[in-house]
Amino acid sequence: MATVIKIDNRQVIQKDDRLVVKLPRRVAPSNMRPFLAVASDDNLYWCKEIQNPDGYESIINEIVGSEIGKVIGAPVRDWKILQVPAELDRARVEKSKTLHKGPVFGTLDIHEGEVDLMDRGISFIDCDGNYQRVPKLIALWLLCNAQDLQVIFDHSDESRVYSIDHGLWFGSEQQMWELAPADMRAGQVDLPGLTMPIPAAEWDKAIEKVEDLSLGAFSDIMSVFPNEWSVKPEEVDQLLKYAIGRKPYTIKRLTDLKKRQERRA
Repeated sequence: MATVIKIDNRQVIQKDDRLVVKLPRRVAPSNMRPFLAVASDDNLYWCKEIQNPDGYESIINEIVGSEIGKVIGAPVRDWKILQVPAELDRARVEKSKTLHKGPVFGTLDIHEGEVDLMDRGISFIDCDGNYQRVPKLIALWLLCNAQDLQVIFDHSDESRVYSIDHGLWFGSEQQMWELAPADMRAGQVDLPGLTMPIPAAEWDKAIEKVEDLSLGAFSDIMSVFPNEWSVKPEEVDQLLKYAIGRKPYTIKRLTDLKKRQERRA
């Protein structure tokens, strides 16, 4: 369990309690160049640095999007802050990436995972209760004005679905934190199709979670950001307020999806 201390009147994770990157393995070919590493808990994590080609805002997006997902019960992958130790500073991974000591954002790896951009719709809805998760996943996308939608299916766990790669959320595909309102084209989310019907009750549960969402659920969110990153509370607040301001839009889209499925039943 991480120790939380106060620095400059805000709570932060104490560095000594972070997981440590032990063995970098390889680098992904995506724009952000995340690296896969074994951590001190012997698990594998995909690690992203705060300084990256997509901008530091992308890591804030990752964390805020994940935390909103947790609150509404959406299937987001577990993540932690890891520490690249001094002995790995300037280390090269696959001769293509240089590490830097300090904190990184790490998403727990899935050994038998299949990343899907959902060009043909959301698959495996009938597997492992995914029909219960998908409406909340869609709610998360709508709340966060998600772009570059990606999921991963854990085929070692009956193809359970998780949301991943939130760096371009909050309308950040063209420019970071555009935060376009929902009545503008840039504020609307293009959703993938559904490959099978989902019961109305599951849409109702997702709608209820969105209705209950409030800023109060995030009173301690600043405690998850490392002090070294100097993330400003107002930066996080603007993303949370933006998402909560999209509740009416999200509820309408979810309701429309529910009705459309009912008509096809």
